[in-house]
Amino acid sequence: MPRDKATRDASNAAYRERNRAAINARTRARIAAAPEKNRERVHAWEAANPERVREYQSRWGKANRDKTRAWNRRQYHANPEKYRASNRRREKLVNDVSRESASHHGEPWTGPQLELAARDDLTAVQVAPMLGRTVAAVRMMRAKLREDPKIIMLAGLDDPADAMTRPGMTFGPVPEVA
Repeated sequence: MPRDKATRDASNAAYRERNRAAINARTRARIAAAPEKNRERVHAWEAANPERVREYQSRWGKANRDKTRAWNRRQYHANPEKYRASNRRREKLVNDVSRESASHHGEPWTGPQLELAARDDLTAVQVAPMLGRTVAAVRMMRAKLREDPKIIMLAGLDDPADAMTRPGMTFGPVPEVA
């Protein structure tokens, strides 16, 4: 007598639960015998199910966020120069890509360009192509916008709330208290 799908699934789940150790041992042995075959099988499944892969990665990331952060901190403190070099390489790649569209190299910055660069709702990567500048140029000008009163005034940011200030940063020169 054929069983319906729900009964069959429940029966299979019960079998897997009873024999979990044996099933896991067989799976480990199969993978150890031909790891390249298993890798091919996994790659094929990942290619066929990209949305499920993203879902699993997202769930794993949320479940292991604290563990991942702690691991990253340990790795960074064990070899900080390696991570600084990695950041420099990544920033160089981003800047090299933006250099292709940078048409205003060496030209002085105009007031409207400075106003756009000062917008904190846009990242440097977003602003650079709008201005025809490299990402590094935008980052450098943003640093100057936080410190140099002459550039702040050129940008038309005479209100301290408009300048690119952060907590603990000052707007232009610090006035002396009498």
